[in-house]
Amino acid sequence: MVDWAVDNAFLREQAERCRTLAEKADPSTRSRLLDLAASYDDRLGQASRATRSLGSLLETQRACEQAEVGEVTGPAAARSVQRRVLG
Repeated sequence: MVDWAVDNAFLREQAERCRTLAEKADPSTRSRLLDLAASYDDRLGQASRATRSLGSLLETQRACEQAEVGEVTGPAAARSVQRRVLG
């Protein structure tokens, strides 16, 4: 939970920094900075790409382990897991 709090604090700070810079920027740069601030705001509360990738990797690993242990019922189910894991 600490990681999320740090990520959210960082994103809030970055968004605020963009807005502060936008106040003194030319119109073109201001628009870009405000868009960037909005993208930081949109990412608040979401898991990072790395966290989402890790979750997907762990799901794949669990599916492989279940297939190896025989927790998957029947050969058709085993092939289904194998197709999901290998793509």
